[in-house]
Amino acid sequence: MKKTLIFALTVCFATTLASSVLALRWLDNMSYRVETMGGATLAIEDETTALTAYNHENCAGLAFEKKMNRLDGGLMYSSTNYSQDITGGTYKVTSSDMALTRPGAEYRGVTYWLGDDLVIKAGIEGMLINATMTTEVGGTSTEEKIDFSGLGGGAGLVYKTDFGLALGAGLKYIGAGGKPDPLDGSFDVYRMIALMFGTTGTTDKIEMTATNLGWSVGAAYVLDEIGEDNKLALGFQVGADDTLPNVASFSSLASIGSTSFGDYNAVVEMGGNIVGIGDVTNTTTYTATPLKISGEAIFDLGSTLQAGLLFDSKTLAVQEKTESSGYGVFAADPTDYKAICQSQLGISPVVTAKLALGEDLNLLPGVMFTTWGSGALDAYSLDYSTADVNDTYKSSTTEISSGVFAIGLGLQAMSKQLQAGVQYESGSNKSENTPYAVDGTAGTVSEIEGSSSTIRLGAEFWVMPILAIRAGYAMLSDVTKDGTFDSDGNVVDDINNTSRITFGLGVAMPDGLKADLLVKLDTYTDDPALDPKPTNTAMGIFLGVSTPL
Repeated sequence: MKKTLIFALTVCFATTLASSVLALRWLDNMSYRVETMGGATLAIEDETTALTAYNHENCAGLAFEKKMNRLDGGLMYSSTNYSQDITGGTYKVTSSDMALTRPGAEYRGVTYWLGDDLVIKAGIEGMLINATMTTEVGGTSTEEKIDFSGLGGGAGLVYKTDFGLALGAGLKYIGAGGKPDPLDGSFDVYRMIALMFGTTGTTDKIEMTATNLGWSVGAAYVLDEIGEDNKLALGFQVGADDTLPNVASFSSLASIGSTSFGDYNAVVEMGGNIVGIGDVTNTTTYTATPLKISGEAIFDLGSTLQAGLLFDSKTLAVQEKTESSGYGVFAADPTDYKAICQSQLGISPVVTAKLALGEDLNLLPGVMFTTWGSGALDAYSLDYSTADVNDTYKSSTTEISSGVFAIGLGLQAMSKQLQAGVQYESGSNKSENTPYAVDGTAGTVSEIEGSSSTIRLGAEFWVMPILAIRAGYAMLSDVTKDGTFDSDGNVVDDINNTSRITFGLGVAMPDGLKADLLVKLDTYTDDPALDPKPTNTAMGIFLGVSTPL
């Protein structure tokens, strides 16, 4: 469990490709500039924080952005160090991660206008993660490694008709894979299976590959004849989502399940030997069929006020096909069954403003609330009581509800030479899980409640027209109550805190070239935890560049 948790933190820090699937994603898709300033999205004026259909991932919204041929790209490197004292020794995790990624929101790759009404986009993304897990007990040290890499790209086309309706479409492909080395310890799947037969076993192969072919079709319309500088933007988009696999699971490939791969089609291949049984092979294929529907209605009063209503709905049905040989009920026959179905719904009202307090002084307030009023996850299991290995039953249903409230306040002074912002976010979530027996009988319902709070603040100062210095701070806290009690009968709160320090530079050249450097330092704490408490730190360096073409 610790390995899974730590690797999850590693990956969340290492790549900006992974993010929320619901409307809060607009709040998270920030540029490196905004992230350097603590990530106070609602309080900082930036092209990636503007309330537009394009920033809400509607591809057709690009037709209403500033007409500029440009190239946007990003590079990042991060390292993570984790240490935990265990009985008689120490457990450590170190990783080094690199990625070719986007510098913020939907701005990435090449944007090229073929005319006033036709624009194309194309780009590539990729990542490389190397993690090493070391256990030292009684003077003996064991080391396990895992490599994970991915590469992909995409292209899109947007056209604005003569009557103002914009239509867009795009495709994106990402392929990823990983494997552990050496195959011992937690990676020795067949050793654990062999124990059930009272013998010994070894694993000589574990490899994972995953692919996602995302697509999107969108429409957007802007009505600007409703008063001076006033506009109403309406948008709608349908497509396949592209949430990355949960790479945290790959630090223990023996426990990989359907939920590990998100919106990806994946194949896990394993091989080894069990004494007394012989060579064993196992291939598991996960096929995802995700669908995401989103929409937005945004009212823009020029530079004074923006108000919007964002909507996201996502469905996910995963089919699992397993082909095994050599042991147990899977001796020869392939098994094909539904593993999981999931639905999510999010609605977000957003309001941002720009209030002039003086000739060179502006106040930027903003507020956003996201509610997931409906969500359900159905899990399925094989029915071993029948002769047909394809028989399944619904083993559990989890009802999910949650919400996040965010409020920000920004300040611009000295003709925007100085900018600062602060933001507070508060969230809550609740899930109720109902297990089912093979005959459909419902079991005891278990409930998990959680809350979160985040404080962000940061500032930027242009020391000269081409150079800015930036710094920020964020404190993120999550509290989970899962019904666990201590010896006194009190509910135990699982508290996870992240303290984040950011700083960096910004460059803006007269010819339009812009560059943003971000350095991010994270420190994690977990309570309750074994004494002494584990330490987990992460450091990342991000470089984003945008240049006219």
